[in-house]
Amino acid sequence: MPFHESVIDARTMLFVPGDRPDRFSRAVDCDPDLVVLDLEDAVVPADKRRARENVRAWRNSGGSGIVRINDDTTDWWQRDLSMLAGRVCGASCRRSPAPNRCGRWST
Repeated sequence: MPFHESVIDARTMLFVPGDRPDRFSRAVDCDPDLVVLDLEDAVVPADKRRARENVRAWRNSGGSGIVRINDDTTDWWQRDLSMLAGRVCGASCRRSPAPNRCGRWST
């Protein structure tokens, strides 16, 4: 099955920490339905900036995957959105007690 970025059709998702760019291509090579480049839970606060830069570089080079961003209650949320601005890329909202929070993504 060719790689795609459709969450609706995905049966297998492989989460990869954004601070581990050495794992990005290996994750894609595993042929999951969806690779999720994680900027949230998988990355400690001290590495958030580096993780965001790694994901930006991967996506700019044509690498595939959606991006799991930090939620809007964090200091990193706006920076994550800014990194995705102007790019065709799926984004994943963390588990949230308020479903309408994801609606604030339009910037």
